[in-house]
Amino acid sequence: MIPSSRRTLKKKKRKPFPIKNYLSNIIIGTLGVVVIGFVWSFVDNLTNDEKIRIDRTDSLEKLLVINEYEKTIGYRIRTEVLNGCGVLGVADKYTNLLRNEGFDVILSGNANNFNYPKTKVILRRGDITLAMEIATVLDINPDQITTDFNDLLDCDVTVILGSDFEDLSSFNEALKYSPPF
Repeated sequence: MIPSSRRTLKKKKRKPFPIKNYLSNIIIGTLGVVVIGFVWSFVDNLTNDEKIRIDRTDSLEKLLVINEYEKTIGYRIRTEVLNGCGVLGVADKYTNLLRNEGFDVILSGNANNFNYPKTKVILRRGDITLAMEIATVLDINPDQITTDFNDLLDCDVTVILGSDFEDLSSFNEALKYSPPF
């Protein structure tokens, strides 16, 4: 026989239900439901035949503006637009105008100084007709076209906007293409 002292079972003390375990179980359960939702959505997208198709050819044609010079010659004039008057944002306004007219503006920034009284067009390489096309769009007098050939620059024409930029008839057109901020 077993002595009575050994027969007595120790009473187990009940521990209070820990809140940490309860909250972690809720979080794990919620994450499990989210993962199952992602898996279901992934499988549904793989097996769904009703795909969203976007016709990119139409929108691409709207983005590519081809001017008359490019249509005729087959070459897009590469230009840089520089602010030579110091008015904030003027180079950006004319950059947007030229891009909307179909020219490839590769650089927009400040000139070496802000003391240019007149806007000028500088031919960097190629034929004078390149500079004439830019001057025509900006409504700049052909007398303001100069040549300074520089094969190190990656552009055909440089436009330096002088203090007379507001007097150009192209200024109102440039304002249409400038962002409102």
